[in-house]
Amino acid sequence: LFFFLAVSSLISYGLYAVIVEAPTCFDNKMNGDETGVDCGGSCFKICLDTISEISVVSNTLISIKDSDYDYVARVRNPNTTHGSGNVEYDVNFLNSSGGIIDTISGEFNILPGQTRYILISPVKLDSPAVSAQMVIKNANWIQVTDFSSEMLRFIDRRKEFIKVDNVDTVFGTVDGVMFNDSDFDFDFVEIAVVLFGSDDKILAAGSTTVRTFRSKTESFYQANWFEPFEGEVA
Repeated sequence: LFFFLAVSSLISYGLYAVIVEAPTCFDNKMNGDETGVDCGGSCFKICLDTISEISVVSNTLISIKDSDYDYVARVRNPNTTHGSGNVEYDVNFLNSSGGIIDTISGEFNILPGQTRYILISPVKLDSPAVSAQMVIKNANWIQVTDFSSEMLRFIDRRKEFIKVDNVDTVFGTVDGVMFNDSDFDFDFVEIAVVLFGSDDKILAAGSTTVRTFRSKTESFYQANWFEPFEGEVA
């Protein structure tokens, strides 16, 4: 049973660039502490040739019912000093011949060095799909100073998957309690819940939100599945 927390914006993370631009940032020369021409160092402009692309580690398409699906992607930011509050992507849904049935576009944020899950649910298609592929189109990078993942520590104090029997409306639910161990207050937190089987295969995915999550406090959350899925949650 795996849980991933996604906070709504980089500003909410307390992730921002503390940069004062020098006059040399506008002279079309590489000088001062710049790492490129008018970029890097104390210049706000990012030297894009020093940035590695975000990698899509995995794509998982989960068939729910008829032509309804859930989609889960695992993405990784290999850059340890840069994050992005606006990563644009397309997800192409493919048929058995490899043709594109439909495309869904969206965006997400990502921290320096972070690996995270992206969930799209529900996905309703006009015809059956056999796979899906995420394509990263663009990322607006921010240089981050003095950041550590420990600054945004959340502790899952309790989590439990409950399979509901003899109920027509809900197949299963996850109940949990999350503790915000960071020094930040959050107006909005999205919790994506990814359920794994014993073979590490993704069985199902869902999400829920927590409003006004203050520092050093607990919050209850719940995610529900209304359609049956195959396999047993590990």
